[in-house]
Amino acid sequence: MDPELNDTGIAQAKKSAEQLKHIDFDMCYCSPYKRARQTRDIVYKGESIIANRLRERDFGEYEGVSFGEVDWDMIDARDEKALRHMKSKKCESLLDVENRVFPLLDKILGESKGKNILLVTHGGVAHVIRGYFDENIRYGVFSGLGEAEIMKFDDDAILQALQKRKKDGLGESRITSL
Repeated sequence: MDPELNDTGIAQAKKSAEQLKHIDFDMCYCSPYKRARQTRDIVYKGESIIANRLRERDFGEYEGVSFGEVDWDMIDARDEKALRHMKSKKCESLLDVENRVFPLLDKILGESKGKNILLVTHGGVAHVIRGYFDENIRYGVFSGLGEAEIMKFDDDAILQALQKRKKDGLGESRITSL
């Protein structure tokens, strides 16, 4: 599924553009999905890189199912039972999303000290990005994000996250594709 932005999404992207208009971005990384690219086109007019690692979480057999029909505690948990459940439903776990997004963040943040970088992505990936900077969020149950939410991380938060990942032996990621 790769839907386009609906009228609500367009309005939210325009609101975000207004909130971000005073920031001079040095680069933009964007999910390959249509709605993310459309949001990028509304919010940002400069050079951008399509980063497949920023694509939305693959919900497998839950794709297209309404929120109320899914046991989100089971899907967002990191315990063995939940991971087996997600595998049986062909659903990408948050750990799977972390394993594809964190190396990209390592690369982008390691190369962009003092620069303003825009990431245009989706709710599940945004939750994982928050968890990169705050383990309390990382290991908590996904609580949802506001639509078209803007998150800002300053150089100190970025440096702390990179130092923690390097200390844990995780910040030396080498990726061959975005």
